[in-house]
Amino acid sequence: DVKRLVATGVVEIHCQSKDPKEQPLMASARTVVYDIEKEQILLQGGSPWIVREGKLTRANGANAYILIFTKNGEPTKFVTGNQESFQTEFSAPQQEDQKKKEKGATKDQKPKNR
Repeated sequence: DVKRLVATGVVEIHCQSKDPKEQPLMASARTVVYDIEKEQILLQGGSPWIVREGKLTRANGANAYILIFTKNGEPTKFVTGNQESFQTEFSAPQQEDQKKKEKGATKDQKPKNR
């Protein structure tokens, strides 16, 4: 049984909605993975982009991706991400943890009364 389809290169997707009044969805990436069981399309590499209802959404960066959730062949939800952005986003809490460790080290260095 086929569980997923993978296309590589300069991959373009054109999906026409069941409603002929809606504009077709267009998307592109270097790698496209369609997970049949999960009904998800993963666009990754080459700054993937998607055009829906005439609006362009692009995910920039080497690790950027767009995940399209579908139901019965129709797109229902879009998620974009970029690993580099998440690293930047989480750097502030890591710095805060480092400050706490430094404060703890200062307290531990004080002579203890025995």
